Amino acid sequence: MNSKSFLPLSVLAPLLLFPCRTTAQDPAGASVQARLDFVAWGEDLRGVQAGTATKHQPVSALAFRYSEPLKYDGPQVISIYWKPSAAPVVEEPTSFNGIPIPPAAPAAPATTPNDATTEEKIPEELAKRREKEPDLAAIVPLIAGASQMTILLAPGPQNTFHCYVIDDEPTRFPWGSIRLHNYAAAPIGLRLNSAKMVALKYRESIIAPASADGSTIYQLAYQKDGKWKPQENNIIHVNPDEQVHFIVLQSDASFFRSSDGSRGGKLQTVTLRRQKPAAAPPK
Repeated sequence: MNSKSFLPLSVLAPLLLFPCRTTAQDPAGASVQARLDFVAWGEDLRGVQAGTATKHQPVSALAFRYSEPLKYDGPQVISIYWKPSAAPVVEEPTSFNGIPIPPAAPAAPATTPNDATTEEKIPEELAKRREKEPDLAAIVPLIAGASQMTILLAPGPQNTFHCYVIDDEPTRFPWGSIRLHNYAAAPIGLRLNSAKMVALKYRESIIAPASADGSTIYQLAYQKDGKWKPQENNIIHVNPDEQVHFIVLQSDASFFRSSDGSRGGKLQTVTLRRQKPAAAPPK
């Protein structure tokens, strides 16, 4: 693959990547029909619902991986609710075959793209609506014309979410392609299949088709003392019926920790794979 195979998205970012909005004003009559995949940035989230103020339904949001999508048909602005107390309590076993099991180490707090703290203020419109809807966690504008979207839910202040909506419309992100994202708070370098290294700033991304055999060799690097420092070389396999997200980030979430609690590397990586839906049978 040569460097011309890359499609830089930084110029198109306003069309492809949205944070949570601070106002709930909808375009007149705008509505969306799409498949929405919710992904938790940190730990698995339970008790999340999405929809409108009068009708919302449970959604699955697992840590850095896809699960069950939501088939959504409604206003372009979607409301996300979170009631942590709704999560089921699971009793951890204290022994196995009569041998005591030591208690698990507490999960490390997950970092967020915006380094949210308890002192951070939530958006004014969200705060106003929470006076009547205390479980409202985010107000999110969806992407008009997109039949598929990925919504990253990162922890925010006071049980709210920072949300990042990624446009996965197949006409703009073809099946058999890989999209590489930088969600680390510093530039990263990516080299694909021996092509020229591409530098990505925070929240920039590129789309690249897989090579003929379905594999993509990547080299990941970060800057140190003004130079690129390699972190890893690996291969990502992309099938013709897949959309693959390769996300580079920095996180202390337990998802990235080994059994002894250690975390390897300055950067962490996540691979999300969406399978192409089966064609509807002929009528």
